[in-house]
Amino acid sequence: MRPRNFLCHFLLVAGLIPAAAETGRLDKTGFRARDGGRTRNFAVVPEGGTTVLYERGRGRTAAGRRVVTTGVLVRLKDPGGAVKLAEIAGASSWRKAPALADGVILEFAGRSSEILTVVETLRTLPQVLAADPLLARQQVKRWIPNDPLFGYNPASAGYQWHLNNTGQNGGTAGVDIHVTAVWDHWKGEGIRIGIVDDGLQTAHPDLAANVDTAIDYDWNGHDSDPSPGAADVHGTCCAGVAAARGNNGTGVCGAAPEATLVGLRLIAFGSTDETESQSLLHRNDVIQIKSNSWGPDDDGTTVEGPDTMMAAALVEATASGRSGLGTIVCWAAGNGRGSGDDSNYDGYANSIHVLAIAAVTDSGAQPSYSESGANLLISAPASGGGQSISTTDLTGVAGYNSGAGGNYSSGDYTNGFSGTSAACPLAAGGLALLLQSNPALGWRDVKEILIRSAVKNQAADPGWFNNAAGFHFNDKFGAGMLNVQAAVAMAANWDNLGPMVVRTLASPGPAAIPDNSTAGAVKSFVVPAANDIRVEQVAVSVQITHGHRGQLEVFLTAPSGTVSRLARPRPDFGANLDWTFTTPQFWGESAQGTWTLEVRDTAPGTQGILTAASLSLYGTGSSPPITDADGDGFPADLESWFGTSDNDASSGPVPVLGMASGVPTISFPSLAGNSYTVDASSNLLDWTPFPLVGSPGHTFWTDPGAVSPGRRYYRVRKP
Repeated sequence: MRPRNFLCHFLLVAGLIPAAAETGRLDKTGFRARDGGRTRNFAVVPEGGTTVLYERGRGRTAAGRRVVTTGVLVRLKDPGGAVKLAEIAGASSWRKAPALADGVILEFAGRSSEILTVVETLRTLPQVLAADPLLARQQVKRWIPNDPLFGYNPASAGYQWHLNNTGQNGGTAGVDIHVTAVWDHWKGEGIRIGIVDDGLQTAHPDLAANVDTAIDYDWNGHDSDPSPGAADVHGTCCAGVAAARGNNGTGVCGAAPEATLVGLRLIAFGSTDETESQSLLHRNDVIQIKSNSWGPDDDGTTVEGPDTMMAAALVEATASGRSGLGTIVCWAAGNGRGSGDDSNYDGYANSIHVLAIAAVTDSGAQPSYSESGANLLISAPASGGGQSISTTDLTGVAGYNSGAGGNYSSGDYTNGFSGTSAACPLAAGGLALLLQSNPALGWRDVKEILIRSAVKNQAADPGWFNNAAGFHFNDKFGAGMLNVQAAVAMAANWDNLGPMVVRTLASPGPAAIPDNSTAGAVKSFVVPAANDIRVEQVAVSVQITHGHRGQLEVFLTAPSGTVSRLARPRPDFGANLDWTFTTPQFWGESAQGTWTLEVRDTAPGTQGILTAASLSLYGTGSSPPITDADGDGFPADLESWFGTSDNDASSGPVPVLGMASGVPTISFPSLAGNSYTVDASSNLLDWTPFPLVGSPGHTFWTDPGAVSPGRRYYRVRKP
């Protein structure tokens, strides 16, 4: 994440307050003050007659708003000097600070607009250890929904442990998606989740408030009503996991309790390539997330993926959805572990354009059904341990819950929803909170944030490994278990990835696959330095002639030495293989060097030939590292532009503010002919740019818009 190109963020001129004092605190680092247990850099924003601080890089949010009061906390070397200090500082009163032996609070009644200047002055006094303004912030009441099935109740048939696992019923406390703290600020408002499934009961009492019926569609019935048939239970359960209405005193709560649901009925009956592609492209201008808990048969023998139109639709959705940021397409990884299946043989779940979601149990383990695969991105809680997922069901006795024993007394809800079908919409709901917190995230940014923030569940599992970029992966869990709180925190200061680039290489000529041998057929692909990229996802396409393809095992080794097992043996007796495997397990690594593909035969009786193979690397163009050798806060490229040295902290490109005939004048280091911009403002909101051409050594600029008395703010930047 590159720093901004401002040489100086703010320089302040005030008609009544000395400019020197003001510029001392409003320099390139902003005003520094202790707040919330740490020292922060703030931007100063006048709001009416109030001075307000916002932490730099976090935007102007209600949660980040700090109001400067008339109090100052001062830590003294000698607390006995408090009376004298109050007199020197001109305080209207003082008092001892609670619980601090060396602390006093000075009050400056009616002078809140001067407090920051007063603080800077106090910090220069030899008897003062520290001085900080007392900042008022609006604390947030912890939002816990009042839905009766949300929290644990020993008299209830279940609870929503996947949202807040407190360790009951054999579960492990903390194995959940870490979402409750996020609800204090984000609940999914303004984010639409399309539930592509067998229907959505729009009139359900716990869904109706969140459903947008204006853009629903039913490709099975060819109308705009996605209501399910009596046997179509699945989609309504998925919808409740993602976004059942929270805090309405009824039933359950969704991961995004105020997100909007859109019913897209597709799989109640047979779907075609056309209808699948239509569902994926439907209203991607306003539907930010599509949740898909369906796919080919997980029988361990099926090799199947999207046809021509659906494959193109996946590309189109990520290219043009959300005004070019890309629709977030979540896909259930598959429930075929018990059949020996591998998710990388599911062409929907292994598309680089989707987020493949595996499942974990209430203790964080891999369930008996959740497929492993190098294509997995992350995992999310579902069934398989002592508890399944509690969610909405078809109302009455029509759904999974007939109202009989072992389930909730109301047939409108079930405690038995299961599989990666439950994990997928749970992730979709969590991502609704992420997008609400930062709607500017691209689809690939969402992936990287999830990789970086995922919890390394079952940390002792031997399948975990770190790639050369430091990201951890496991074929059972992807990068780990979804952590919404960590993802939202990371997104707050996220700079989006650059445009995606692709490097595709082919290795011509056949290679024999020895029968039942650890020495397989090998293909090499060389990426020269000139074509290096920062890798995100990798796709390997193979054409193999073999009488028993289920015996095959496929590995890809990066130039760094990182190894990804793209495919494992399966009980598949079919012949030949023309397939593309994918993986995010090389995310963040360099593409440069030799990539090695190996196809092994793991059982006797059949030989084969790797007839063709190609490697596609998806990522971003490499860029030079950002350096700041002298540690002055200005990166080398910025210093170079202003003509100062990155090896001398005292020569940084610091502007100087002065007055010429009563008019503010700024001088700053410059190179002749380079372009610079001085921005001027009277309120920190509206900025007027003044483009300049640099002079040799230093450039001088006089503000033509300054009015005295009054305040003016300036920032100098590279355009």
